[in-house]
Amino acid sequence: MPKAADAEVVPVTRPKPQRVLRFQRLLGFFLCCIIVTSSFRLLTFHDTFLQGKHSARVTTVHRSQLKAICKSIRTPAGPPQSFNTAARTVNDRFVPGTPPVLLRNAKIWTGARNGTEIVYGDVLLDRGLVVAVGYIPPSLLDGVRQSSRSEVRVEDVGGAWITPGLVDLHSHLGVFSAPALSGKSCHFLLSIVYLCWRLITFEGASDGNSHNAPILPWLRSIDGLNTHDEAYELAIAGGVTTAQILPGSANNIGQAFCLLFDLYSCLLIPRWSIVCH
Repeated sequence: MPKAADAEVVPVTRPKPQRVLRFQRLLGFFLCCIIVTSSFRLLTFHDTFLQGKHSARVTTVHRSQLKAICKSIRTPAGPPQSFNTAARTVNDRFVPGTPPVLLRNAKIWTGARNGTEIVYGDVLLDRGLVVAVGYIPPSLLDGVRQSSRSEVRVEDVGGAWITPGLVDLHSHLGVFSAPALSGKSCHFLLSIVYLCWRLITFEGASDGNSHNAPILPWLRSIDGLNTHDEAYELAIAGGVTTAQILPGSANNIGQAFCLLFDLYSCLLIPRWSIVCH
């Protein structure tokens, strides 16, 4: 009888026990959790490290700014150390084309000697600067004519007083506007209609007080400043050249700003302060 062909041997795999499968799955799950957690912590550390360096730089800059503000607040009144009258040849706000002016026969309060010095004579102005006070020699007038290439405008003031520019340290120019327009109270239900009416008729120009609280360190007078206030011209006509604009007296603490005036514009001095009435 012929032999049967050798049958192909097929390996038989036994299924793994359920306990082994559960252990392998649990082990794989834990490994995945470890990998994800490690990656997250690595990224978080990197971001925190970068933010820390940036925060340190910002803190350093902020600290230097605060020191500069404190130094500016505590600086005594007067011109800065870099200010040199001898080196000035023109005022920063000089309007080109303005001729030199000679004021004759004046009583001049110079402010020198603790405010007791009074000079009888003339005042020569050129390029927005006081060139000379008292006796003005003809040679100086000739030099001014040549440098400015224009004739000197002569005004005889007839013995009137000439003083340095007045500095008003407590002023409400621009926040209590002139003329004082009427601002009327209204019922809450009519507030929208009244607001529109005020915008049309420009009523209620007074913006000096805030009745929310007496102490408002963030209350700034410049935010309520009326740049078209007619009182500026009145102040300039009275000799005021600098004014510190404060919020109204209803606010014990607020921020004031200094303005320098001339006939054509106002210059804001970039220095804030907390002031008390």
